[in-house]
Amino acid sequence: MVSPPQALWFLVFLIILQQLENNLIYPRVVGDSLGLPGIWVLLAAIVGGGLAGPLGILLGVPVATVFYKLLKNDVRERTAIEEA
Repeated sequence: MVSPPQALWFLVFLIILQQLENNLIYPRVVGDSLGLPGIWVLLAAIVGGGLAGPLGILLGVPVATVFYKLLKNDVRERTAIEEA
């Protein structure tokens, strides 16, 4: 390597950039397109990854979206019945 300190700074920069993208940008973009709040996208990826590794990360967000939509529709129906 020509410059180990420069390589270290580059590695630190990449880690910070990846954390910002994964924790701030990605949940907002994916959450808006799916109709799922960003915090739920982040939690689904974390829980899915903890339970099933990389496959869990990939499948966690769609599964959480399905559960979120079902729960949202159930709450909407229950409040409509109570109001009537």
